[in-house]
Amino acid sequence: MQLVALAVIIFLADQSKPPGDLTSCPSSSLFSVWRPRARFIAPEGWMNDPQGLYQRSDGSFHAGYQCHPEHYTWPSQLFDIRGVFDGSIMKNGYNGFPTTIYTGTFPSPLGSGTNEGVGAETQNMAYTEDDGASWIKLPFGTQDNPIIWQWPMNSLTGFRDPYIFTSPTLSKLSGNSSGATGDHFLTISSGIHGVGPRLLLYRQTSNDDVRAWTYLGPVISVSGPASFSSEGWSGNFGINFETASVTRLNEEGESLDPEDSSAVDFIGFGTEGGRDGYEGHWPLWSMVTYSASTNGSIQTTINAVGVVDWGRAYATVPFPVEGNRSVLVGWTYEDDESLALAAQRSYQGAFTLFRDLFLKVVRNVDPNAPGLHSAGNWITRTEPDGSVSVLTLGQRIVKEATDEYRAKSVVSSPAPITFDGSEGYVPFSTQPTGRFYAIQATLTWTGSTAAGDMPIAGLRVLASDSEWTNIQFQPANETLTVDRSHSSLISSYGNNADMAKLRLWPILNGNTSTIQSLNLTVIVDNSALEIYANDVAVITSRVYPWLSASLGAGFFVLPPSNGVGSGGVKYENVELWDGLVNAWPSRPADTTLPATTLVVLALATWFLLQFRKARLNTKPLPPGPKGHWLFGPAIPKEHPWLRFEEWIQEYGPVVSFRKGRQLTVIVGRYDAAVQILEKEGAATADRPSNIAAGETLSGGMRTLLIPNGERLRKFRKALHSQLRPNIAVEYQPLQQINAQHHMLDLLRDPSNHMAHSQGYAASLILSLTYGIAAHTASNDPIVREVNDSQANLGAALVPGAWMVDSFPILRLIPNYLLELRRQHQVELNLFKSQLEHVREQMIANKHVKACFGRMLIERQEEYKLTDDEAAYLAGSMFGAGAGTSASAISIMVMAAATFPEVQKKVQEQLDSVVGPHKLPTFQDEFDLVQVTAFYLETFRWRPVSAGGTTIILSIARDPAIFPDPERFDPQRWLTADGTKIREDLKVFQFGFGRRVHTEIHCSLFAIFNPSFDRSLFINTALMLWSYRILPDKKNPLDTMAFTNTANTHPLPFSVRFEPRRDAKELEKLLQEM
Repeated sequence: MQLVALAVIIFLADQSKPPGDLTSCPSSSLFSVWRPRARFIAPEGWMNDPQGLYQRSDGSFHAGYQCHPEHYTWPSQLFDIRGVFDGSIMKNGYNGFPTTIYTGTFPSPLGSGTNEGVGAETQNMAYTEDDGASWIKLPFGTQDNPIIWQWPMNSLTGFRDPYIFTSPTLSKLSGNSSGATGDHFLTISSGIHGVGPRLLLYRQTSNDDVRAWTYLGPVISVSGPASFSSEGWSGNFGINFETASVTRLNEEGESLDPEDSSAVDFIGFGTEGGRDGYEGHWPLWSMVTYSASTNGSIQTTINAVGVVDWGRAYATVPFPVEGNRSVLVGWTYEDDESLALAAQRSYQGAFTLFRDLFLKVVRNVDPNAPGLHSAGNWITRTEPDGSVSVLTLGQRIVKEATDEYRAKSVVSSPAPITFDGSEGYVPFSTQPTGRFYAIQATLTWTGSTAAGDMPIAGLRVLASDSEWTNIQFQPANETLTVDRSHSSLISSYGNNADMAKLRLWPILNGNTSTIQSLNLTVIVDNSALEIYANDVAVITSRVYPWLSASLGAGFFVLPPSNGVGSGGVKYENVELWDGLVNAWPSRPADTTLPATTLVVLALATWFLLQFRKARLNTKPLPPGPKGHWLFGPAIPKEHPWLRFEEWIQEYGPVVSFRKGRQLTVIVGRYDAAVQILEKEGAATADRPSNIAAGETLSGGMRTLLIPNGERLRKFRKALHSQLRPNIAVEYQPLQQINAQHHMLDLLRDPSNHMAHSQGYAASLILSLTYGIAAHTASNDPIVREVNDSQANLGAALVPGAWMVDSFPILRLIPNYLLELRRQHQVELNLFKSQLEHVREQMIANKHVKACFGRMLIERQEEYKLTDDEAAYLAGSMFGAGAGTSASAISIMVMAAATFPEVQKKVQEQLDSVVGPHKLPTFQDEFDLVQVTAFYLETFRWRPVSAGGTTIILSIARDPAIFPDPERFDPQRWLTADGTKIREDLKVFQFGFGRRVHTEIHCSLFAIFNPSFDRSLFINTALMLWSYRILPDKKNPLDTMAFTNTANTHPLPFSVRFEPRRDAKELEKLLQEM
């Protein structure tokens, strides 16, 4: 067991002192530091919205959630083409089983910020025969899924998150005039572009069929972004609704009885696009009154709007529970916007605590209270005795949780105490022993209760001398604040204050008016704080103290905002519950670690043996950083090549380092690359084993990552027979036509220039790979799926992204590579479906134009390719070419806008050689050396690669070869007289030596001879002949803003395209194809 201890202890961090650079810590090494345990949380990885909430037959709660196992970010690609978004439960549904209706998604533009179309989001059904242990989707077809897909109106901003409920009130109002008579209703969250959010209401057509639903109309229609309250009580409606819900409450809980006059109808909804920070989201509730039209449609009058949770919580939805309860839960998200330490935590997100909802009634409110009748998160009711009550939404943690917390904790009760506001922080006499505790307290203001006299009061938690979090109520501005300005010594975590509006109402007792007390419940669940104030205002906050000493708790008071005052505050009924409860006692302390001691022991043994073997067999190596004996030197997660350049400057042109047994050699200067990779190409042509991106994600079938062997030989044979330079010349007419389409797109819609570049690249490569001749848009589902697969590849190729590449034995860990295997299956299915379509056309004797896919099918037996190999050979060419070509064009645009004097020089030659009345073509290439030099310099200035070739920025910035490397200077590629391209400079973006990209002659990002990429040539020539590319002064260019992947691409940027000649004449010329 000593080996086991060794394998684990290397992850421990010293929290007794301020942190250093925690980003250099290994993945999962900080898993337990801030992790909550007294709530619903996934074992590891990403989690978000609650899904499938219902009470099972045994009384327990069933809860699901959206997730991305073994990854800590929102998934870039959903594995199921009908990926699951939010949904809700009908307990007696399909065939009498619990049934979920959920949103399924198709690959297409989706969301309020896109031009989403019909079919992007559809409503689907699945049921469970084992009380939620497994689920069966209805088959995809006319009578089954999707059960709702057609939009009831145009230009929707979304069509998702169905919420099922019963409502005798709505059944009575709606009658049967719509033709629908079923017991269940359903809402779909939506909105209309440029108008505002909408909540769409459906009714079960009949009780005989849970699949049939009748649209009744929008039950809520509001303008957005706008707020119900001008004083900050109600959040903002935003531009689109999400995760809506419907319930009816009285003081005891849920009340569906339409004759219950004490009950109030509530509709909850999340909103998009109406909030600064917090991902732009508000989780809101509204009090409504229903009315009906003669056609059976239902409308609402909104009487009050409030915020479910003022902190970092969203997607809050209730579900019915026995005993007339409506229980709500939501998703709380981290405050690590830059994902600086997401890998080290290895999880993101958790549920809020489960909460009972009820109608909160505050009785005997002074009728002269200021603002009593203003628009806010309350309504008033006059009682039979003439007194006034305030009604609002009430929320309290479910009793099952608080009872368990208290029972499993050490409870202490500080004595009542009164402060005048000058005391600041007063620690409790008994302190918490960890970061899991709860505090309850009643605060009553004494003396003068004029707003300016009342001290600011609350509690301090997770406190040490260097870190603390204050929870404080300021009566003067009716604000409950979680002050996070000193919550953590780690600067990458958010520290803005979370604030909620809260009114303490003046209560009449006879002729005396006394302000309400403040009842606080604070749950400290490590980084997750939940604060409940008078069961009305709730804040879920996230805090990340580093120091192990940051545990403390106590009273916290400050003078009134004006610094003086004659009031005081008394604390009563104070309790500290130290310990709470571990909600997951059967889970290991770190659920990212292997499940069995045997695996851990094997790993530890392997690490030691391999390390010893490497040390014994070490030969002289180039110098380099030493780093950790097992994990090597620290490599940043973002843009690691910048660190490589630092090493090259320190150690020389060739640098080496070890990570475990894996040896990495960085060749960072041009001459060294030519010497080692060109002149010694026979010895350096092989690829090292790449388990993550190569063997697992690509199934060992991506040409760029295949080691020397039989598979590589037959792949190269197939590629070389089709992609020789002389064959590539035949593609020039198709390139010319597609490039002219590209220019027309820019003329008609210049703001989407990056999408047009992607459309050009996709159109060309689909034609050349699969014979698809139609002009393809960048948002075409095929293009989107291929782009997603390329993003997965780029992420997997980032140095250090997957430890299995350094420690191959990690592949033995159960499910460690599950995510990559799923991504591979999605990619393989996509590639096979495209090639299979070509095969079906050929079998049916339909004309299939000459293309790479047709050639592979015709000669598949000759090349001894399996179906999977043939599909991958064609598909990976599409992926490699399309994304890289579009990126190269975008970088060319970026360079032209950034260096107008260089752009002008190219345009002068274009005007001289081509003239104003005809388009440049490939026949002009020999005379347009400035065009060629321009795009060659873009390769060097901001290198891109199709993936698999790690382009070290250092080679492109070698000062010995490229003086003043940040300067964009195409002339460096020309001979001294400026008439020819230099033959002594190599275009290295595709690699060196024998393993230069096989796609180097490919029709898309193609270099058809040793120096020229004619695809980029024709786009550069046409674009600079047609347009002046100018900066967008409102949106300055950041020329270093690129994706953090191995196959880097520029992030979206804005420029202006100004036609250089009459627009109508230009359009006419471009249409001549």
